[in-house]
Amino acid sequence: MAKAVHCSITRRAVIAGSAAALAVPLPGRARAPARREAAPDPIDAVIAAHAHAYAAYEAHLESEPEDEFAREPLIDVERATAEAFAATVPTTLQGIAAALGYVRLLHTRDNYPLLDDYGCYVLIASADTALRRALAGTASA
Repeated sequence: MAKAVHCSITRRAVIAGSAAALAVPLPGRARAPARREAAPDPIDAVIAAHAHAYAAYEAHLESEPEDEFAREPLIDVERATAEAFAATVPTTLQGIAAALGYVRLLHTRDNYPLLDDYGCYVLIASADTALRRALAGTASA
């Protein structure tokens, strides 16, 4: 009597097999160029850091409106992250849009001017640098 063989197909095996099949070029067809995984845009982390600092400041202001002494360090962190935000050069067009959209969001939602005049010029320079790099097709132009 023959022994029954247990064979199970796992998700991992299917994915590994699919990847192997895609790696084999088909005759008569051009092979698609390999896609590089894009590195995360540094502006995303800086936006998140500022949003966190701003939320902490707002929460303190709402819960303890009279406690100016405890608010000072929160203001310092919020200002420092705003300056870092302005100075960070996005690496993608999506990053440029995210940066400008974040400034607009704070203005329209909270009537909050994220940056002073100097900070606005720094942000404009960062966006200009990012756009020139994107238009040149390289991240180091």
